[in-house]
Amino acid sequence: MRLRRRLLSGGWPSRTRPDARPASLPPGRRGEEEMRKKVNEEAMLEQRAKEEALKNEALDFYRQLRERDLKPFDGASIDFHRKRDPVVFIPGEKPVITTVKKEELLDFLVKNNVRRVLVDALFPSRAELLMEVSKAGIEVYFIRRLTVITKFRKFLKKKLKIEVPKNDFTDAVLQAFIKEKYLQRIDWRYLDCLLEMQLWRDSGINYQKYRQRLKTFPKEKRNRVAKLVTDIEENARIFVDTVLKYYPEVADLFKKLKIEDDIISQAHACEVFLEVLPCDTLIGAINKAGIKLSERASEKKLIHDGRFSHALNQLTLRIYHLNPKSEKVIEAELRLVRKIWKFSRKLQMRREGGRVGEALERVGPESRDSGRPDLPKGRVLRDFTPAFRAGDLRKAGVCQISPGPDPRP
Repeated sequence: MRLRRRLLSGGWPSRTRPDARPASLPPGRRGEEEMRKKVNEEAMLEQRAKEEALKNEALDFYRQLRERDLKPFDGASIDFHRKRDPVVFIPGEKPVITTVKKEELLDFLVKNNVRRVLVDALFPSRAELLMEVSKAGIEVYFIRRLTVITKFRKFLKKKLKIEVPKNDFTDAVLQAFIKEKYLQRIDWRYLDCLLEMQLWRDSGINYQKYRQRLKTFPKEKRNRVAKLVTDIEENARIFVDTVLKYYPEVADLFKKLKIEDDIISQAHACEVFLEVLPCDTLIGAINKAGIKLSERASEKKLIHDGRFSHALNQLTLRIYHLNPKSEKVIEAELRLVRKIWKFSRKLQMRREGGRVGEALERVGPESRDSGRPDLPKGRVLRDFTPAFRAGDLRKAGVCQISPGPDPRP
């Protein structure tokens, strides 16, 4: 009877699917969703307004510099960050400043007809992206010394009475006005070598320690230590092969130094070669290695490349078999850096048909304020003998060290 009544009343009642959502949220939940959506929209609008204010502030800063006849970089200035999207600034009559996603950077540069880009420093995390930019035919430049940016900021405040706000957008504008003599052009080949050099340096720093442990550890544990040594030597071999792929002439350097059969010495020699390759003066290479040439110049702070200094020291000890504490080590290092620097200049002359400095192009000449000691005008390097290493000065607190290619991402 009950079934009959249901059929007469209009059939079976519809059943609600267990996974079906209600037609509308309860009043309480609906209000929460709307409130959350409204808060997110307000936060996005506030973030956009803040970003637009920073952009306008950076563009106003750009106009102030242009009014004082300062010339910007002819290309795009890119301010990279580890966790945020990079900021790209393109100077001109209608300057462009915006944030661009890393995966869209190359398309953005091509779309805006950018032929040159400038970055503040070369970190491993940027290398892959910069290699893609270089392979696309866009010239890549970096600032050889980051301390120049701080000095320029102080110069603007003290001399030109311009306060420089500290944010991503003004940083991109500021580095676009760094003098060209502090810029260095590189290409994707050199970047590839730098990446392999970083991997070699991360492992090679422990090579001597593990070699000693092969002699001192119990026999049952030496196999593990030997494997560590083998891995380091393999990293050295990969690094050397990469350098030889792009710079096959380096094999002649190995013959001159008589290290054809020593892969670790070859790796150190490749480090020194890559470090001096951008240096267009011998004195610049010597200072980069942390060698002071006169006691009179030791009063000034010496900013040098600590990784380069270590590689040169290790190569010197392996080639000349000197006591690490001997005073002759510094003189041997000076001879060695001079020899490798001259080799790098000849290599560039051959590759560029006699035009020195264009294989890895220095935009401007190296200046006296770039770390070189105060040498009397007209005096040549051979009239001086090295008096100090940076390590000796560091103990006295009168030098600063720049660690070279940074292991930071």
